[in-house]
Amino acid sequence: MKRRKFIKKSILGIFGAGLITGFYSWQIEPFWLEFVHIKMPIKNLPDSLQGKTLMQISDMHVKDSSSCNYQVESFKKMSVVFFNFI
Repeated sequence: MKRRKFIKKSILGIFGAGLITGFYSWQIEPFWLEFVHIKMPIKNLPDSLQGKTLMQISDMHVKDSSSCNYQVESFKKMSVVFFNFI
């Protein structure tokens, strides 16, 4: 492979990887809602908290009014899941 061809393909590859990464972080990841249920044994946990469920909400991307509907729908889905604490 000649040097010019190598440089051209490298630049196109880097540009393409940047486009894919940008699209993922702009259109896919912010709207990725995931519920993960993990049993976490905790030493010296008071009896009143044994068997209780905690919901952690993180990375709610608030951009503008266009994503407001997504957030409302996300909270509706969260309200269906049983939890004791947020």
